[in-house]
Amino acid sequence: MVYTFHTPWGAADTAEAVKITVESMNGKIKEVSPGCFKAKWRIHPNRKSEFKYSCKFYVGEDMVRAIVKDSNGPTRIKRFRRLSRMMKYWNTFIEYLLLQYPDVE
Repeated sequence: MVYTFHTPWGAADTAEAVKITVESMNGKIKEVSPGCFKAKWRIHPNRKSEFKYSCKFYVGEDMVRAIVKDSNGPTRIKRFRRLSRMMKYWNTFIEYLLLQYPDVE
């Protein structure tokens, strides 16, 4: 799944905001190249479970593109259920981003 969003900051500040948000969810982050990094977090950050999904962020000057993937590869979970979980995964990130930066719309 691909998501895009805009922030009122430049690329460096946006990248830092995304990293702070992932860290606040007890997630893991790995820089791939300038403006591109991989992140993993849990749908429920306080639960001790496997990281089932990962997200690759591409940060530009005016936009962030995020690609959410299933880390386990092909599974027996039905497509609708897998997509539903991926949306919950992304919604967790957005909720924490808005908690960290309440002034952003």
